[in-house]
Amino acid sequence: MIHEFRGSMVVGVYRLTSRLLMLALGPDIFRALLGEFWKIAPPRQFAGSEADAFADYLLSRGLHLPQLEAVLAFERAAIRTLQDGRPRTVPFGVAPLPLLHALADGVLPDEPGQPGEYEIEVRQDGPIHVRRTDAEAASLTFPFH
Repeated sequence: MIHEFRGSMVVGVYRLTSRLLMLALGPDIFRALLGEFWKIAPPRQFAGSEADAFADYLLSRGLHLPQLEAVLAFERAAIRTLQDGRPRTVPFGVAPLPLLHALADGVLPDEPGQPGEYEIEVRQDGPIHVRRTDAEAASLTFPFH
């Protein structure tokens, strides 16, 4: 039962990252990653601490899962911005919104996403802002009608 509780803390804090792992690798491998983490890491009292420790563990594993690091960085930035109010910018190697929307809906995106140099600015006061680093490419991303 304690493992279910620890797992729910991770999934509750890093919902999109957890979905990406489960959808791309399968639930059994996700549970195996959690199990390996629990063998080496003592339980944390707070969900945020438990989830951050698991995130650090994931990054140390060097998993070759496209966009894992970016999705995790996005969720970490969102939480930290809510805590301290400071805006943060997160880089993505593909158009981030289709990926994030698909994960929020509990599915993987149909297509890998438009490659490029994208950034999401996470702010406490409102919606995120997405921008592409070169102006010509940005005009293709946000067409005017």
